[in-house]
Amino acid sequence: MPGLVYGITAPTGSGKSTLFYLLLGYYEPQAGEILLGGLPLSQWDKAKLREVIAYIPQEPVLFEGTLRDNLTLYEDIPEEQIWAAAERMGFSAYVKDWRLDQLLGAGGNALSAGERQLIALWRAALREPAVWILDEPTAHIDPQTEALIYQQLRRLAEKAIVLIVAHRPDVRAYCDEVISLISAYAA
Repeated sequence: MPGLVYGITAPTGSGKSTLFYLLLGYYEPQAGEILLGGLPLSQWDKAKLREVIAYIPQEPVLFEGTLRDNLTLYEDIPEEQIWAAAERMGFSAYVKDWRLDQLLGAGGNALSAGERQLIALWRAALREPAVWILDEPTAHIDPQTEALIYQQLRRLAEKAIVLIVAHRPDVRAYCDEVISLISAYAA
């Protein structure tokens, strides 16, 4: 439900990735159904579904090209809109000296892990998704930036559903509700 930030905790192998793949429409449920906007995911156009859901993995995917290309995925998005998305996310001060035409190597290998994560969050913010799925989005970011990002996610949650994999106790503090998954193979 929009307005809340949900944390998901689970041991390895308990189904976090499967849950994400179900939500993204990569897998079909074996029983029951998942609704988004009152419509079963199976009835959503897969391309449209992926426009309204932002999935940010712990290791973001960046490709060789410009920062602009990595943010816009080659869509024609005005520069003002790109910088406004950074402002909305609250990290424009961190990226103000970046150039949109700067070249990124494959995987963003010349960037720090935190910088790669900021780019992934910035890319998602450009699309203003209805659902944010974040897999430890600040695992490689300093504590000050982490707090800033979680505060911004709280603001984004006013209009979107936010799901965060929350292994660390300090991350759980930013969540309104924490959902714990257990492994079917647990002893």
